[in-house]
Amino acid sequence: TAGANTFAVAEHTIMLILACLKKLLLANEKTKRAEWAQDEMPLYGVLELWGKTLGIIGMGRIGKEVARRAKPFGPRLIYYDVDRLSHELEESLDLTYHALDEVIRQSDLITLHTPLTPRTTNLINTERIAKMKPNVIIVNVSRGAIVDEVALAKALKDQRIQGAGLDVYAEEPISPRNPLLDAPNVILTPHIAGATN
Repeated sequence: TAGANTFAVAEHTIMLILACLKKLLLANEKTKRAEWAQDEMPLYGVLELWGKTLGIIGMGRIGKEVARRAKPFGPRLIYYDVDRLSHELEESLDLTYHALDEVIRQSDLITLHTPLTPRTTNLINTERIAKMKPNVIIVNVSRGAIVDEVALAKALKDQRIQGAGLDVYAEEPISPRNPLLDAPNVILTPHIAGATN
């Protein structure tokens, strides 16, 4: 059903990006406990997408729609794909192509939109996380095994990265033993990015 849920997944991606940047879950939890954290929230790092570098890994249908939706928010858009886009399409989407590890190194936010193949399994691993900016946010709405979940959970717990938003997992339904369940600054949804009525 290629293309059937492209818009839904792209919107879910933008939602996860903004929720992670704004610390939405933390603000919600505190407010529901009647804790007024208005002055406290900046201590946790409440940020905007404007002026950030958004790295999109995988520039198929969904990657392109993420770029279209992100552009009005004002980030610098960079991408990697095994098949580079035409110059005309790069210009129309305001995208700059880089090698994979350069996208990893430059991005404030990284969003994954690749198929799961032997080449992309554990694409985001300990070595690549070590190359990332310390304030990076990682979003995965593609396939769970593209991210080494143990490495990501450790990076979150060690405050090596700022946050993550995930809709997919190596084992689904998510295992009660998944190390991300007790990781801080992570938003987890149950493979619903493509869901739409």
